[in-house]
Amino acid sequence: MWCDGAMMSWMWVGGAFWLLLAVAVVLFFVRDRLPGTREKTSLVTGHDPALDLLRRRFASGEIDEKEYREHLDVLDIDEQK
Repeated sequence: MWCDGAMMSWMWVGGAFWLLLAVAVVLFFVRDRLPGTREKTSLVTGHDPALDLLRRRFASGEIDEKEYREHLDVLDIDEQK
């Protein structure tokens, strides 16, 4: 009647595929909002976007050294002079 069950098995595979795709899309968009994600990323890669932005602003002359040091203190980063 149902083609000896072949159609039913493909329905399960297709359903599982769309469910996994939906979970992956949701995780992709909420991963930055999860608590501690930024700190873990910074520790693993050694890359801090806030520090990079501060360095770019200082290098371009947008802020002076005093303001740069103040922002470093706020970010709680100890850089060598």
